Formats: sequence, structure tokens, C-alpha cells
Amino acid sequence: MGKTSVKWVLFFVVIVSMSSMAFGDPVIGTLYYTTFSGGVDVHKVDFNFNGTTFAFSNNVGIASTPGADGVVFTSDGFLAVGGQGAGVYRVNPTTGAFTSQSTGGPAAYHMSVAPDGTIIAASIPGQPVKFNSTLTNNGTPLTFNGGLDSVLDTIVWDSTGQAFYTDSSSGGFGNFGKVTVNLVTNTYSTTRLQTTLPAAHGMAYDPFSDTLILMGDGHITQIDPVTGAILHDLSGFAGTFDQGAVDGKGHIFAANNDGTLTFIDISGSKNIAAANFIGTQFLANSLDDVAPLVGPGSQPPPTVPEPGSLFLLGTGLAGFGIFRRRKKS
Repeated sequence: MGKTSVKWVLFFVVIVSMSSMAFGDPVIGTLYYTTFSGGVDVHKVDFNFNGTTFAFSNNVGIASTPGADGVVFTSDGFLAVGGQGAGVYRVNPTTGAFTSQSTGGPAAYHMSVAPDGTIIAASIPGQPVKFNSTLTNNGTPLTFNGGLDSVLDTIVWDSTGQAFYTDSSSGGFGNFGKVTVNLVTNTYSTTRLQTTLPAAHGMAYDPFSDTLILMGDGHITQIDPVTGAILHDLSGFAGTFDQGAVDGKGHIFAANNDGTLTFIDISGSKNIAAANFIGTQFLANSLDDVAPLVGPGSQPPPTVPEPGSLFLLGTGLAGFGIFRRRKKS
């Protein structure tokens, strides 16, 4: 490879790096999601936002588990799927093969991951259940230790390690507050901050805006994790929002049980009431939950060339290596 080719490879690497930055630029990626009925219930789909339109492509079924609701990634790159019953499934995202682990009783629905990697299955109704980070052990139900709300629908953690919960049993109009989860004593307690909130069903912490994004009923609501106050609310959506994800770059992906997914770009404003773009596309019948794109439980990062490989660009060999690594990711 000559000097001109090397320059083009370097230019390509710079462009790839810049495209991941949060300046309202186009963004592409892959969503892993579940559907709550039907044979194949674990899926993946590519998405593309070019700045003016949002679209899906390559929608592929992965697995047919006995039940599917919440979904997160394990620490070793498998999918952890809440089975809508007393089982949680560890799914190979490439082959679709899966194994199961028992919750010890409670029914597993929404899934989340604590800062230390512990996987949490929320139960509707019932107490949360903890699993190890690779989902290779049976679960341990947690014991309620005080507060107004014991039945938790969704649990997420902010950047400080504080956990928050919603407790609606179906679709929204639930309570919202702080939850203290002790993974040593296997106990939890709650402090209610909001009552009968339409969006209090699914929830994600957005590190880009440092806010909590709640979704339920036909609402998406943005909450300040410091004060617990409602900052902004979007309403008027058809159907019922269930769970969703953020990518840490100013983009929100909210799954709706009517089969549509709403994409919101707040990379400029950090405010859902002043979004740069809002688009809704049909994805799949019985759409349920979307795996995290950033933070605990998110997709493993793509393979990145080591510094030594980048140095080899001068030999005319690393350009081929970079393209191969990018392709594998």
C-alpha cells in the first residue's frame, strides 16, 4: 500500500471516529429486542438515522424462548431475557441457543444490570431477583425492607450509583422513586417521589443529559435524578410504551406494544420537549423491550485496533487489519 492509500485509511479511521460523536450527526447501529408473543421472540435489527430520517434494515429473528420480556447483555456478551415466568434465559446472540436459570419463584419481566454487573430481574407482581453477571446461576429473590412500594417494575442506576424504580404493573400510571438495593444482604427498600405517573413503566438512565427517561402509556417523561422532579414530558403517542434504551449520544429508542419504535434525537437540546428529531417506525408485532446501548447491560463494544496495529499503518499492512476488524464488529 502506498502513501496515498495510507492517508485514505487514516482519513477513514478519523471519519468513523467522528461519526460516533454527539453533535447531531447521523448514527447507525444494531438494536436487540424482544416480542411478548409469537414463536420467535428474540430479535435484532439495524437502524440508520441520517439526520432527517430514521429507518430499519436487516430485521432478523434470533431465538424462540418459552417467554420473552426484558433483555440486557451479560458481562460475557450473551443476552439475558426475562421469561415472563420463573425462568430467565441466557441466549447466544449469534446462534440463538439458550439455557435457563430459575428465579426461585417470582416471574421475571424487565431486566437491568447493577453497576457491579449483577443482573436484576423485576417481577410483576413480586420482588426483584438477582443473578450473577454471566447468568450462570439460579436467582436469589430479594427481600423487601421498607418503604411504600415493594413491587418494582423497572430498576435503573444513575452515574452516582443511586438506583431508581417504577412500579406500574401494566403500561404506565405507576409510582416512581429511589430504591436502595443491598446485594450483600439481598434486601431492598424504596422512597416514593412521584405517584400515578403516566410514563412510570419502562425507564433508562441517559448519561448524555444526566436525566432519567421514563416511558409508559403514551408518554415519555424526563426526570432530574438529583431532585426527582419532572423536567419535560412528551405525550399524545398512540399505543403503550413499554421499555426502551438510550445510546449516550443524545438518542432515545422507545418500544411500543403496538409494534412501533419511536426514535428521539436530543443531541442538541438535551430536552425531549425540544427534540431535534422525532420519528416513529413500525418494527414488529407485540414489540416489548430493547436492550441497553450504553452503561451496565449494554452491547459489548466493537473490537478496536490496538495501538501497535495503528503504528503498523506505516508499513502498509494495518489498513487491511483495520478493515477486517471493523467488518467483524
